[in-house]
Amino acid sequence: MFSSSIASTLTGLNGLLILNLSSNSLDGTLPIDIGKWKVMTSMDFSNNQFSGELPNGVFYLTDLTYFSLSNNRITGSILDSFGDLLSLEYLDLSRNILFREIPKSLEKLHFLNYFNVSFNILEGEIPDGGSFGNYSIESFKGNGALCGAARLHVPRCKTKPQKNSKARTKLITYVAVPIKPTDEMFSEEMSLRSLVKETLPSMLNQAGDTNLLSTTERKHLAANKCALSILQVALECSVEIPCERLDMKEVVTNLEKIKVSFLKDIE
Repeated sequence: MFSSSIASTLTGLNGLLILNLSSNSLDGTLPIDIGKWKVMTSMDFSNNQFSGELPNGVFYLTDLTYFSLSNNRITGSILDSFGDLLSLEYLDLSRNILFREIPKSLEKLHFLNYFNVSFNILEGEIPDGGSFGNYSIESFKGNGALCGAARLHVPRCKTKPQKNSKARTKLITYVAVPIKPTDEMFSEEMSLRSLVKETLPSMLNQAGDTNLLSTTERKHLAANKCALSILQVALECSVEIPCERLDMKEVVTNLEKIKVSFLKDIE
């Protein structure tokens, strides 16, 4: 098992056809010059601890047929440029922290037999063109705000996008990733506390049919629910008027309830 990050010299091996670094303890970001692997056909980085966003150099991997980043901590959005990887047959981005919409450019991938973006925080309409007509709910479950065809067991899409969807994905990112709230969205009008207050209720109300999930998947959702519930307690501890804040006895009681609920959810 390897640890640490990918050596910068590895991208210098531009004749590589297959690279499998799955199931190690690799961390850090993906190589910014990933596009140097232009002739690579198979790339597997699954089951590691990679973080950061997908590098734009993916655009150059036009010979790629297999790409897996499952079970890491990749953030940001799914790149539109994936739609230009026309040879792609297998794409697994599940169990990361990807947000925003699934690009419609992926409808161009007519050879994409396997596609999985489950257990991220994606939202918006699931594309229905190209190979998307062949995918089931297994490809999309565990995302709280996706909509689309009835056969996928997700809500029907509304005409207008949900209000504050960008803020909601920002909040989840702050919960999941150790990052300081220095984003440009925070100003005199929008503090981290006001962001939590505005978006937390809708996130806590998102629910799915846990009977359709595996044990690992239920534990994943339980952990998210637990984190959001703790945020709710923090919110009630930080109201502007001191006399309206929770006292320590109430905090302990609420945290104990959250603990009991979490342990019940992962049984």
